[in-house]
Amino acid sequence: MASCKFEGGKYKGAAEVKAHFRHNDISPEKRATAKKKNKDIDLTKCKYNFSILGLSYKERCKKYDDRIKYLDSNGNTNKRKDRVTVQCIEIPVPAGLPRDRYHDWFLRIAELLRAKYGEENFIDADIHYDEEHEYREPETKELVISRVHGHFMIIPEVYGKLNCKQISLRKNMKELNREVDTMTQTEFGCSFMTGTKKKSTKKVEELKQESEYTELLCQIEQEKKDLIARQAALNAHKAILDNQAEITGKRRRTP
Repeated sequence: MASCKFEGGKYKGAAEVKAHFRHNDISPEKRATAKKKNKDIDLTKCKYNFSILGLSYKERCKKYDDRIKYLDSNGNTNKRKDRVTVQCIEIPVPAGLPRDRYHDWFLRIAELLRAKYGEENFIDADIHYDEEHEYREPETKELVISRVHGHFMIIPEVYGKLNCKQISLRKNMKELNREVDTMTQTEFGCSFMTGTKKKSTKKVEELKQESEYTELLCQIEQEKKDLIARQAALNAHKAILDNQAEITGKRRRTP
């Protein structure tokens, strides 16, 4: 099912957060660097990528630093070293959404998140068209196309305190999915959620590894089938030659 993905999107200290900012940077130069680790990035599609607020890397860092500094000096008691200071929510376009409406849909998602989590906690969002690619679905083994998606970066503040655990509670994630689905049906005439209950909680890299492993198994299976088919063809050809040789032999033996 389509869903707002929280898993794998929790970033702790400033260094980790800013590395994530660099990783998702939509500039062609940064995407070329990202492709070294992600072979599914299609650099010819980088021109379609966009960010919601259009903030530069430095502007995002400043916005993040200023907000964390403000919270820490105004009542935030969560100052553990392992605290989560940014939650990235990955959200794919609905399966039934026309392509020419993607841009408007992502803008509405940003408005919804800014209203839900606070304008001051919304750092920015990067929309990636260049990671749209064909992959092998592990369960069905069918080839499918991945969806254009957005990475929405949120500071998880709740009542003046950093509390990522609270916003990523299962009930709160389900609530966000329902809100996105309601907005999508009301304003865009299609469903965000498909109605199936199955949902993956695995990280993107784990899903990619599963897909690649499934693709390898499919290739091996296809090679076996091809080998069997070639062997059958060779056997059939040999049978024809043996038959012809037998006929020729009989003719020679006939007085």
